[in-house]
Amino acid sequence: MKTLRLICTWQCENDCSGCCNKHEQFSPGKIDCYKDFKEPFDQILITGGEPMLYIKKMVKLIKMLRIHQREAQIILYTAQISSLVDAIGILHIIDGMTLTLHEEADKYEFLLFQQAIRYSSFLTSKSLRLNVFAPIKVSKAQSIHWSVKKNIKWIPDCPLPYNEVIKQLEKPWK
Repeated sequence: MKTLRLICTWQCENDCSGCCNKHEQFSPGKIDCYKDFKEPFDQILITGGEPMLYIKKMVKLIKMLRIHQREAQIILYTAQISSLVDAIGILHIIDGMTLTLHEEADKYEFLLFQQAIRYSSFLTSKSLRLNVFAPIKVSKAQSIHWSVKKNIKWIPDCPLPYNEVIKQLEKPWK
């Protein structure tokens, strides 16, 4: 499976010290731009920074990817679901979401989001992954539908998986 990790923005409210975007090899100007949208991928991971800071731009990007990458599975990597309307709307038009809980306050936003989508029939076709940093605790009952990875820790100089390439938009969102 050929995967594109697509950075659409470098902006993020978390500013985590261990973020892979702070690694020299993944910093702005060090990675290639994804310009023509024609290079085929099986999976596209929309990431940042924080893509949910730019909801309207993200919807446009997803629509463009759907035109040029019809076969690709589109997954959003995010830590921000504070706007339930935006998060649910985006979840409808993508194939999956990887949500990361960085601090305890994020858990409460997740629980509201989970409650809002819990009985949605469209979830059966979605890939839902939840990354939970220690010491945050999320029970199985609280995370129905989600594949949970607990006690996440930063990995220094974490390499890309062998099947992934990382690129950024030609003009990352500001």
